[in-house]
Amino acid sequence: MIGNYKVITLCGSTRFKDEFLQVQKELTLQGNIVISVGLFGHAGDFEVWENMDEGTLTKTKEMLDDMHKRKIDMADEIFVINVGGYIGDSTKSEIEYAKEHDKIVRYLENNLNRDNINNAIYLNEYKNYLVNFYCWPMDNTKSFIKKRKEILTNKYSDNYLLKIISDTNSFAKDVLMSDTIDYGYFKIEVNDDEPLFINLELHGGWMSDTIYIDSKGRYISKHLIKTIFGKETIIELKKDEVERITDDNICSFDYRYYIYMQGFSENLNMIRNSILGDNKKLVKKRRKGDIV
Repeated sequence: MIGNYKVITLCGSTRFKDEFLQVQKELTLQGNIVISVGLFGHAGDFEVWENMDEGTLTKTKEMLDDMHKRKIDMADEIFVINVGGYIGDSTKSEIEYAKEHDKIVRYLENNLNRDNINNAIYLNEYKNYLVNFYCWPMDNTKSFIKKRKEILTNKYSDNYLLKIISDTNSFAKDVLMSDTIDYGYFKIEVNDDEPLFINLELHGGWMSDTIYIDSKGRYISKHLIKTIFGKETIIELKKDEVERITDDNICSFDYRYYIYMQGFSENLNMIRNSILGDNKKLVKKRRKGDIV
């Protein structure tokens, strides 16, 4: 962030000049600082390369690649211009670099990218759920909804919520690819034996969402997991007692905490095929007041 503005770096083949300019305009009007490519070498800037010998051309391309990595360093996220699903080797390298440096990755054509399911639910949908969730009828009044909007805006940044969305969907993909899911469960160790919460000050101490942190450092939303797998799915923290013999030959016990999932729906294969196969969004609408 620079001031109150998110910084977004555009990535993709420079053959898509028109799409780059359109996305740059739209993201700028949405209140973002947009960093784009310096040259459209495959769409009009051919004169840049015409008078270069092979050695100079190679060095120039290496320089441009390195410069774009530095642009990614300056950004909060990258936006990939993947028209028709095309992602070249250079762009793939930029995506990998962004992920290695914990940058959010978004795509112009999300449904065509099978390596990411970070669009199972959009940011605005998630924020809308958080603001409108309630258990006590008094929390469904306009004044309390307005108050929750203000708390959400002031306390939880878009970057934080986007990380939750991206991490949850990365986690969901691991669940779907696991060996144990067909036996009805999934488990993974956690970094913290206490979950976090999205607390918008609902009456009765209710939390708008529960966030687990797994051993990979991913922030996993209980609500989003139920959105993907079905509201009957159970996700919770559990612990095992592990026997340990100390140096003094004394028997002791440690606790090993993990995220445990069970109660998967009967349409699990459809969910798996939808996300890992055709990668279509599978978003189930839930009623306000559903307990998460």
